[in-house]
Amino acid sequence: MEKRESLRSGATLVETLVSLVIVLLVLISFYTFSIFILKSKRKSLEREDAFLKAQILINYLQALDYDDSCLNVGTHSCKNNDCCFSFKNDTAVSYKVQTKSSGLKEICVESRYNSNKVKLCILKGKE
Repeated sequence: MEKRESLRSGATLVETLVSLVIVLLVLISFYTFSIFILKSKRKSLEREDAFLKAQILINYLQALDYDDSCLNVGTHSCKNNDCCFSFKNDTAVSYKVQTKSSGLKEICVESRYNSNKVKLCILKGKE
């Protein structure tokens, strides 16, 4: 009788396998969640980088004189463009200048990342 009780006191193979499966499911869910967090963080960093590029360029263009050649009306790509400050060869950055009523110029800078874009606009008048 004592032999049977000592055999029953340990975990069976089925119990061990079930607990192992539960532990694996928990680990897989943590792994999946961490991958989601990393992808989200990467997208956020790319969006932030695009926003900073647009902000730097729009600040640079805003500091130029109203009649500067960089602020000629039209769409300007930053590829081989000296007006793009430190983004001279960045094909993901461009800007557009339009003349509005009362002589104001609207300057819109667009910075693309993946399949999205960040767009910042300002109005500039003669000072």
